[in-house]
Amino acid sequence: MRPFSSLLVSALLLFQQTSFVFAVPPPASSSGGLKPRAGPAAGPKLVWVVTTLSVGDIKGAGGVLPRGNTGWSLWAHYHGAEDSVWVSATASEEASRMILSGKARTVMLVHAGPNCISDLETLGRHVPVDADAYSFLGGVRSGQIIRYMTMSKNNEVIRTVENEFYTPGFYEPLRASGGQYGLAGFPIDHVALTELPWSAAILQTGPAALKLFMDSIAESVGWHGAMPLIDKPGLVFTAGVNIFKDLEVIEKAENVALRASKSAKAFDQFVTAQDAYKSAESNLWRVARLVSDTTFLSREYYDRAWQMMLTAAKAMTNIQWGANTQQAAELLEKIHSDSKELQKLAEEHGMGEKATGERATSLTSSVMTNVQSLEELLDRLTDENEKNTMQVEELQKTLRFGKDSPQVRRLNEGIQWLGKYREGKEKAIERAVAKHDAIIQVQNPYLEKLKPMVHEAREVVKAIDAEVQSRETFARNMETLKHLAPEGSYVQTGALVALSLLSSIAVGGALTLASLKQAGVTMLGSGTMAQRIVLLAHRTLTSSADEFQRLVLNEMGVAVEDVAPDVPQVRGNTRLNLAVGQVELGAASQQLSPESPQAELAKRTKIYRWQDDDEDGKIVSRAVSLVMEQILAEAGRHGFELARRGMELAQAKKGHTSG
Repeated sequence: MRPFSSLLVSALLLFQQTSFVFAVPPPASSSGGLKPRAGPAAGPKLVWVVTTLSVGDIKGAGGVLPRGNTGWSLWAHYHGAEDSVWVSATASEEASRMILSGKARTVMLVHAGPNCISDLETLGRHVPVDADAYSFLGGVRSGQIIRYMTMSKNNEVIRTVENEFYTPGFYEPLRASGGQYGLAGFPIDHVALTELPWSAAILQTGPAALKLFMDSIAESVGWHGAMPLIDKPGLVFTAGVNIFKDLEVIEKAENVALRASKSAKAFDQFVTAQDAYKSAESNLWRVARLVSDTTFLSREYYDRAWQMMLTAAKAMTNIQWGANTQQAAELLEKIHSDSKELQKLAEEHGMGEKATGERATSLTSSVMTNVQSLEELLDRLTDENEKNTMQVEELQKTLRFGKDSPQVRRLNEGIQWLGKYREGKEKAIERAVAKHDAIIQVQNPYLEKLKPMVHEAREVVKAIDAEVQSRETFARNMETLKHLAPEGSYVQTGALVALSLLSSIAVGGALTLASLKQAGVTMLGSGTMAQRIVLLAHRTLTSSADEFQRLVLNEMGVAVEDVAPDVPQVRGNTRLNLAVGQVELGAASQQLSPESPQAELAKRTKIYRWQDDDEDGKIVSRAVSLVMEQILAEAGRHGFELARRGMELAQAKKGHTSG
């Protein structure tokens, strides 16, 4: 066995409160000069650690911990750095008995791992290091300690205790690594940085090099992405209590949120609960690390903590989705409120006119914005629900692949796995599936409430659009009436009746023939003429321009035949003749303009102007009078003053030449 370097002993004595590791036997490369190598290599399996801590202190700390969490430089560690992530080691049992000689101490036989690197290969000739020297990055876990030897000040073995929590099944395949040049940590002006291999590693040193190295051996050493590598086992109790307290905060917030009268208050509770949930998640990860890394801790600590977190996750979903659903109800209420006010404005302006002004514009914008917000809310929550469902499907697929498959490796970061000593990865995947399933079960009822809300809001918009369209159609068709039908005629009066019928139907309601008929029965009764008026009213609101022109002509002819079937002159082509006669009568004493719709109509039908003494003209006048009288009789006390004035105009125009 190579004599132990006195300089190394002096260096190690600087760390009297820190563990030191000594490996047996020395590496084969120590006898032929320096042969640097980086990354995990065939180093020793068994090493020695020396500390002034008692066995009880070591167990209570979860192993042998370094003095710091940020000091990554091995060179600085050898020069007495107060903050160091290293625990020193040697490959010689003989050397281990010399360390801290003259002090009561504990000497441990430890199973090495890949975070135990060669000091000689890392620092080379620039630090007087013995080939037996090794250092653990992050410390030594209690589960890799094989036995403890308590030594007296006189260097006598007081007792030897086998570690009942040593887990050979986990550590047996592991051994120490070679050098890690990026972790040497020479000062910036050190000559080593001008030499290979350290000059080649100068761009990848420090914390980045530490993380890169630890990431590459993470599963073997229990690396979770940051120092400290080892937590004190007693923290499992603290973390569990903290999760319980966080759950109490979340459940209280849930109760307040579900009783809140406004969504804003419910969302405030979600913010409060979210802070507690983040804290609980952090504590659950700590419990997972401790149970994973500390073999003597029962996994029940984790199982109980996970059940509390599952309850917390469901409560968080309940708060968030409940608040969103309440917000949706508030949006829908505002949509209905604005649409009713729009109706009122529309009624004040009347049929054939558009409700104008800033208020109407503002109301319309409010309705459209709130409907869009409601749709976006449903889309967002639907996407979230579908994402959870897809994650469940993806997780279930991974259960059919091997543990080392790319699918499983891709999920490592998002799945809380207790490590291969505690459980198979399938167990961790099943837990993740159970969590997503539980959340989906909370989400689904809220989605079922939201869907009809959005449908109802869309129907309001459709009704408003239909109302606007009906008013525009009515206005256009009324212009047609001015050219094609005489004032006071059955046809024009029917269109005016449509205005009254429409005003009795709420904006946002369905402007259907059925709704108009119902309003017509209320206002006019159920007679034949009333039914014709209602039908015409519906057509006035819905027909295209061309359709409405044909409809006007037809309805005028039908009206004359209905009231004058006993007139001998009504025969053959009389319906059309009489209809055109009504058109001509409505033009009063004015001459037809060649461009007028009446002239075009007369040209197409080969009908020419009639004189007021024409026998057919008298029939038309009589028919118009009878029609108007019947309309007025059916209108009754509801009275349509416009229709009465129209009849008076028609009577006044008798005797004048139609143009």
